[in-house]
Amino acid sequence: MTSVEVSNVGNADTAMRKMMAIAVPITLAQLDPHSLSDLSSYVKCLAEAIQKGDRDSIQEISEAIAEVFEIPDTAEGQTVEEMIHEVEQTSDGKDVVDKVRAENESFMARYVEAKAESKITSQRAMAEKCGVAVNTINAIETERTVPQYRTVEKIASGLGVRVEWLLLGQGSKKP
Repeated sequence: MTSVEVSNVGNADTAMRKMMAIAVPITLAQLDPHSLSDLSSYVKCLAEAIQKGDRDSIQEISEAIAEVFEIPDTAEGQTVEEMIHEVEQTSDGKDVVDKVRAENESFMARYVEAKAESKITSQRAMAEKCGVAVNTINAIETERTVPQYRTVEKIASGLGVRVEWLLLGQGSKKP
């Protein structure tokens, strides 16, 4: 196991994304609701430390996440895709990975539908309409990230749709 080294706050965001990409599938595959709750608490603390630019706390929390969730040392060459593939080899893991992928595809279909109905044609226009960064919209549209709930709220508001519909496909589309 290796600790996540943080040389500046910009790298902290990258470190957090890497850890989430690794830790979430592992935690879900373990099917332990307490682990998911613990991970959520750690991530909130990490986000606060990043906002404050507190490098020591970022390092400490990153190491705690790595220790608690036993994140493999990616320096040894195992990629996120390889880890997900490994998780998929178990029946429970495959079910969880399939469910997460299906939810992401479903969200993206509704997102694309609402964006098209709004006649928004560029990522920049979408970002401005929703009050988020262009990089965030790009990461969502290229499926490099799953948006946080607050981001989904902004997107839903910008597109004039209900959060529950956009996120889960539940209820009516329009508020």
